[in-house]
Amino acid sequence: MKLITYILAFSFLSFTQTAFSQIEAILSHKNFYTTPRAYIESYIEIPATSIKFTKNKVGGVFYNIKVQQKLWEDTVLIQTLQYLIKTEDTSTSKVLENIIDQRRFYVKNNSTYKLEINIKDLIGKSQFTKTTTIPVYFPIDSISFSDIELLEYYSKTDKQTPISKSGFNLYPLVDEFYNNDIIRLSYYTEIYNTNLIPDTSGYVLLQYIEEYSTHEKTGNYNRIKRFLPTIVQPILNNWNIEQLPTGNYNLVLQLRDRNNEVITEKKKRIQRLNFKNVVRVEELNNNEYAGTFVESIPKDSLDEQIRMLQPIADELEQITITHHLPTLDEQMKRAFIYSFWKNHNPENPEKEWRLYKRKIRYVHSQFATNRKKGYETDRGRIYLKYGMPNSINSNPSSDSMYPYQVWHYYRAGKYNNKTCIFYSPNSMVDDYILLHSDIPGEAKDLNWQRTIKKQNNAPTQLQHQNWFQY
Repeated sequence: MKLITYILAFSFLSFTQTAFSQIEAILSHKNFYTTPRAYIESYIEIPATSIKFTKNKVGGVFYNIKVQQKLWEDTVLIQTLQYLIKTEDTSTSKVLENIIDQRRFYVKNNSTYKLEINIKDLIGKSQFTKTTTIPVYFPIDSISFSDIELLEYYSKTDKQTPISKSGFNLYPLVDEFYNNDIIRLSYYTEIYNTNLIPDTSGYVLLQYIEEYSTHEKTGNYNRIKRFLPTIVQPILNNWNIEQLPTGNYNLVLQLRDRNNEVITEKKKRIQRLNFKNVVRVEELNNNEYAGTFVESIPKDSLDEQIRMLQPIADELEQITITHHLPTLDEQMKRAFIYSFWKNHNPENPEKEWRLYKRKIRYVHSQFATNRKKGYETDRGRIYLKYGMPNSINSNPSSDSMYPYQVWHYYRAGKYNNKTCIFYSPNSMVDDYILLHSDIPGEAKDLNWQRTIKKQNNAPTQLQHQNWFQY
């Protein structure tokens, strides 16, 4: 199977700048179906600012990145891709751009997969690893959508390429974030099995944008088109979103029959930051943050107010905080804060903000170190994300073991009966690192009992300690 790696110029570094030593990546994936099998597309964006680079023999930028992708079905490794992304020795370019990498895995339908991606900067000696669970299910006896792929741009092609579908090369918008500079929302999806519709006159596809919290349609982003039944119907669309205000939205695709009954629908959340059209007071009020608690936040505290949201931010919000915060002006930062808390409590966002500030003060008093604020520590993050643990088993330092704690939750988010294990391998720093958890998405070390040992000695008995003693 032929694959492709391509580069898009989102941002750059020149030789007058110093690249960060810790490589970072934004990951995404989408599922599609082509009879008789499905396929998973994985997308990787590596920010230029996280890549360590040197000069090559002709004075150009040289970087060397090793990528390994492993796909598992249950406990069986079914495919491994390993490759290098690097510049040529003869390249004279002095600009380092963000790297976009796209791969395709053909898989069986109706199964669950685990995709493990490891990225190593061979010059900077740093690495990034993430594992994602991907269920793949396309019913063969009913109508369904593929995932919605958000696009940076697309172009016609007469050739079959690794990034083409339905006669177009599709370039993914990996971080799925629409900042001030993006004026078009482009997307691709596929509809399967509409040939099962008994009415040969076809069906209607509604495409629109709605407010994320209220589900009300917004703006003039509304398109209706009739299609005839077929096995696979590709959909490629774009809207000019210059006038779409800052906020969180859903892109909605909905199929309806001749009686206007909904057959099926698909939604994709999007996040927008936009102040190009905000010039009048009434427009500021339309964005809802003018005259609210957000205006009382000192300007020099805005960055901190946003960073402390990381423990409870969702994936899209994490991208904004981690990768886009330095590019936001004061208005954008205030709008982001208000939008964040309104999504958590549409009726009273200020109340939610004040409750969270109280939790921030608490975790700072309990978990802050000389180098980290409370919410920056692993214990602080877990407390803010999942709440107070129901019990803590604590073991102090000994000759045989590092100090460690076991937090138990009757319920952590949507999961029941979960555990987090923290340990402190550095006796000079009172900072407990999350070593292992059975909460999906958190750190895992199945050999944690061995890791906490200083030597090959038997483990000591855990001493129970409830939260109020802690």
